[in-house]
Amino acid sequence: MKRRLIGIAAAISCALALVVGMEAYSATKANQNLKWDDTVVTQEEDPTISLSGTTLTVKGTAVELGVNNTKLNNLAALVNTWQGYWNGTNAWLEITNYMHMVAGVIPEFSIWEIRDGEQRKVWSDLEKFNAFTDQYRIDLTNETAKCEKNCQSNMVEALKDKADKAWSLYDSGTGMAAPEGTTWISTPVTVIAGGMNYERHVTTAGAVWVLKSNGLVSEFGAATTNSLTAYFTISDDAGNTIFSIKKTDSFTEGASITQFSHSGETGTIVFRHRQGQSGHPSLYFKTSLDTEVSWIEEGESGFPYAVTWTENSTTHDWSASLAIQAPYTVPSAGFFKGMVQVEGETITEHSAPVKMQYIIIGNPAKKYSVAPVTISGQTVMGLTEVQ
Repeated sequence: MKRRLIGIAAAISCALALVVGMEAYSATKANQNLKWDDTVVTQEEDPTISLSGTTLTVKGTAVELGVNNTKLNNLAALVNTWQGYWNGTNAWLEITNYMHMVAGVIPEFSIWEIRDGEQRKVWSDLEKFNAFTDQYRIDLTNETAKCEKNCQSNMVEALKDKADKAWSLYDSGTGMAAPEGTTWISTPVTVIAGGMNYERHVTTAGAVWVLKSNGLVSEFGAATTNSLTAYFTISDDAGNTIFSIKKTDSFTEGASITQFSHSGETGTIVFRHRQGQSGHPSLYFKTSLDTEVSWIEEGESGFPYAVTWTENSTTHDWSASLAIQAPYTVPSAGFFKGMVQVEGETITEHSAPVKMQYIIIGNPAKKYSVAPVTISGQTVMGLTEVQ
């Protein structure tokens, strides 16, 4: 029985005597010249040579040969089979294994073939990703176009009533075109606030007011922001005030006492309500009318009474209930006065002459014609009721 041995990395340095039948001959092939497919033939009857797996034993000396030639031949045949399959002359696989190493390159697994003399990519795993991204781009483009269309439609709807820079071309309430050359304010309440969030409002209803100007200037403001002292002023082109709506300055004046009573250490003072009065009066006290004796205001040190204020819900008169407080005692003489803060009033001031033929006054209102009348040498305004 013969065996084939692979001679890769063998360390055999001996001459093998090969005996066939009765005839003996020698094989003197050097081990360094052995190739993996060289064949060493032995006779099983030779007791000095034996082969077990990858171990060759010669005269009792064992030499490791590595993989035997039978297994290597089988492995070589298998590799050749796969090589012919995967790396054939007409078809092959291609794999990129440099993931994240080359910028802009996506790793790919693909199959190629040569057909009609040209290389063609038969299949690639990137095809499914390309199909997904292509569809995503289509969907994104469609959604973007739809969004732009909706946004444009919504914007047109939102801006259809918007006035442009020439805002007075439109009615202020409806946005419709205003009469040519006219600034049309149609809202029922018009608020004019010069330098403030809220000043005064003018309400109109059931009538159209037309303000024509030829050289007149309308100004809005307050003394705190500029030279104006009125809420609304109409002046001529020279700056002379013709008509204004303004508020007079606040002032302090004495309060009128309508009632005074006392009993022991308590007393009551009633002050009449003053039109435009702000809150209850300020109460003052002193023990002598001598000008060298100062008035002491309620709440200050030396004021001897505790004061409780009460407002009459009907007349709005103010009552001050007085009670002597320790360590003070009721003086033999005492004097009180009250001072009220009167807020300024809003008035209409005409600086130019006012011409009128009729006037409506009274409640119920009545209409009168206006004409000068001389009485006792004085010319006064006479009113004659118009029926």
